[in-house]
Amino acid sequence: MDLSSLTMRNVRDAIKYGHGVEGLCSKYSCDPEALFFRMESLYGRNFNKILQELRESDKKQHGSKKGAAASKATDDVKMVVDQVIAGIPAKTVTFEELLMDLGATDEATAISDKLCQQPEQTEQPETNNITSLVEGLKDKEAMLSKALMGIECDYNNTLSQHRAMLSELRTLQHELKVLEGQFNEKMAQYQKLAAEDDGIVDLLSELMGSHREKATELNKLREKIKRLDVTTICAYADGTIAIFEGPEVPLDKAGADDVFNDLIKRPECEDLKLKQIKLLSEVLAVTGNSNKKLEVLIEDQSVQKAYELLSATSAS
Repeated sequence: MDLSSLTMRNVRDAIKYGHGVEGLCSKYSCDPEALFFRMESLYGRNFNKILQELRESDKKQHGSKKGAAASKATDDVKMVVDQVIAGIPAKTVTFEELLMDLGATDEATAISDKLCQQPEQTEQPETNNITSLVEGLKDKEAMLSKALMGIECDYNNTLSQHRAMLSELRTLQHELKVLEGQFNEKMAQYQKLAAEDDGIVDLLSELMGSHREKATELNKLREKIKRLDVTTICAYADGTIAIFEGPEVPLDKAGADDVFNDLIKRPECEDLKLKQIKLLSEVLAVTGNSNKKLEVLIEDQSVQKAYELLSATSAS
């Protein structure tokens, strides 16, 4: 039977019926060391107590098979056997008397067979062999006991490591739960801020759209104001000056003669005819006498060019 199938109930039955360590080892085909290791894994801290009960039950069960008289006779038989093996004849108790005391027991039969096989004189080398065998068994017992203690020590050390690791794992598990709570809290804050920022981005888009709309409207308004505030006059090639666009303003030509006398001396007008210079002087007189902003268009391109050159020179 496989030792792994050993249960606490099997151990209790062995204690109850006195099977002992030897009986369990025989039943599960194992050595005592393997049996003790399996029992320790079953009982843990109670292992030593259960093992003591198992051994005591084994002793009680074997002891109950003998009566008080048989026990005494057995002691006497052992003494005689020892004397016979050592070559010392029994002096006080005969072999037949001992057998009568033992009765028809298995032990009496075994001792009788043993004595019948013994020569009258046992040589010393056989005694030495028995002594050597006992010493060898004792050495093996000590070795197994030491190995068992080593296994128990290794088991206890490994168990301590296991418990230390369990403690560390519990600590890490607690820390992970704390971190998980903090993560969930931060994630909630992040999602809230992200939603608020989405709203802000939408508001920014609305404001930019409104800004573009208002800017376009403002430019149109300024253009309209400019058109209403600025009067465009046109000087035609036939010498006529009239309002082309914008509010009505007086076209005062006073001082045109003085301007004309000045222009005929200017290099900007040296390529112009007198008629063209006269038209240019009247335009300059009108723009100089007006307190409104005037925009000038001249039909004659030569006069227009000369006007622009004179205006640039005056501005500088």
